[in-house]
Amino acid sequence: MKRILTPILITALLSLAFGGAYHAQANVSSEAAALGSAFTYQGQLLDGQTPVNGACDFVFGLWSAAAGGLQIGSGQAVDNTPVTNGLFVVTLNTGGEFTASAFDGSPRWLEVSARCPSGSGAYTTLAPRQPLHPSPYALYSATSPWAGLSNIPTGFADGVDDDTLFTAGSGLALNGTEFTVTGAPWSGLTGVPEGFADGIDNDTTYSAGSGLVLNGTEFSALGTAYQQVLVVAQSGGDFESIQSALDSITDASADHAYLVWIAPGVYTETITLKPYVDIQGAGQNLVRITFHGSLNDDTGTLIGADHAAIRHVTIENIGGIPYGYAIAAYNLSADPQVEHVRLISSGGGSFNYGLYNASASPVVRDAEVIVSGPGAYGISNYNGSPILENVRVTVSSSASVSYGIHNNLASPTLTDVSITLDGPDGRGLYNQLSSPVITNLSLVQTGSGNSYGIYSLQSTYTLQGCQVNISGEFVNGAFTTSASTITLVDCSIQASGSGLGYAVSNQGSPCGTTHVHNSRLQGSTLSVVTSGSCYVYLALTQAIGAVNPTGVVCFDVYNAVYAPVTCSVSK
Repeated sequence: MKRILTPILITALLSLAFGGAYHAQANVSSEAAALGSAFTYQGQLLDGQTPVNGACDFVFGLWSAAAGGLQIGSGQAVDNTPVTNGLFVVTLNTGGEFTASAFDGSPRWLEVSARCPSGSGAYTTLAPRQPLHPSPYALYSATSPWAGLSNIPTGFADGVDDDTLFTAGSGLALNGTEFTVTGAPWSGLTGVPEGFADGIDNDTTYSAGSGLVLNGTEFSALGTAYQQVLVVAQSGGDFESIQSALDSITDASADHAYLVWIAPGVYTETITLKPYVDIQGAGQNLVRITFHGSLNDDTGTLIGADHAAIRHVTIENIGGIPYGYAIAAYNLSADPQVEHVRLISSGGGSFNYGLYNASASPVVRDAEVIVSGPGAYGISNYNGSPILENVRVTVSSSASVSYGIHNNLASPTLTDVSITLDGPDGRGLYNQLSSPVITNLSLVQTGSGNSYGIYSLQSTYTLQGCQVNISGEFVNGAFTTSASTITLVDCSIQASGSGLGYAVSNQGSPCGTTHVHNSRLQGSTLSVVTSGSCYVYLALTQAIGAVNPTGVVCFDVYNAVYAPVTCSVSK
């Protein structure tokens, strides 16, 4: 069924088409009431080409645009409206539903919804919305000339306001048409607050609340704001050297912190952080702090300190002859914050370290570590509990054993850490006598020789979430030995070796124990291998590739085609 709504304008006839269940031609009429904000709306409702007769329900809404836009005020329902020969008349905005100021000269559209007969079924919204046009005299009032107004006050009939006289009272001066205050004595004021009558504000006291410190009459934030900012730049700054800026600071404390800001440039020096002094560069790609290597492993381009931070810089150690060590950042019993920093190490004759933590627990966030050369260590943690969050480690080496992250007697927390390692006899994540907490590890490893993705020696920990892809000659995705107990949850481990490839391997003496839950294991030789009295426990896991015939306990384990895998526990 098609229905036609034909609103009628007093001043113009418009032909419109509505979509949906109705089809309409429309005239819209808006007549402003003499007083108030109400106006009348006249329309014609047709059923097909036949005028509707009876009672219908309507809902009217005022909008700022023909489509979309904002609704002005709220909708107004007019129920049980008589419709005779298709014609109906309603009065809208009677209660200010569209608000008293709905018609401020801006364009307006009326949206109409109808249902017939009254009280039956759902409303159908007619489209498009109907524009509301002003009547001819309303158009005239928008630009009516002064001469067209009536009841003009005496003195304004000539259109010039030139016969009003002003005089300056006490305390004022009149210059042309401008008043200014010439002086209001304190004694001339009334209602003066108690304590001000003597004209001196000397009896108000202040005290510093929580988080604030009061120095004379000046408040400052306690422990949250830098008390001093020093600028290091190769020209035009307070200092040209970062270390000279640090050396100049002698009064830094918890409530008197410093910031050293570094302008873009390359700074060839070593820097030692200072407590309660933060270093911030103009950006990793804009500020580079670089230095040569060292003869021993007890220093680096950056040396950390407690209660200090460094961010938005690149720190580099280029090694060089005759230096056996290249260490980008070195922390000895120090716990700085390292954020948005790139650490680069290369050129050391024997060892190259990106980050070396000795009995240290720094916080490292949003960092990139790039290490190359012999004896390459991306991050080395010894006897500490560092926190690594969103850290990307890339290691490449052509000789000797290399490590992505090396933990010894350490209990670090690793969250969202990725390791990319390429080198002979590589160890992606190495744990010895350690108990790390690991969540979301990504490891991609290639290389010749004996390569291990996750290596556990006398360590106990759980790895929650990992992606390990290791390839090379003799490869082990996750290797457990020497009384280690590890649990892998939600892991995918793929090991492809030209010689041997094991996804999970538990071997050596004394044996360790490996638990694997909700994971996927794929080895080019075996997905799981054990030796001696070592055991691997698999649960809810897919093992692609053969499982060692003994030493593997299975619960709901399936192969590549999701056929159940039967595991033997005999030795």
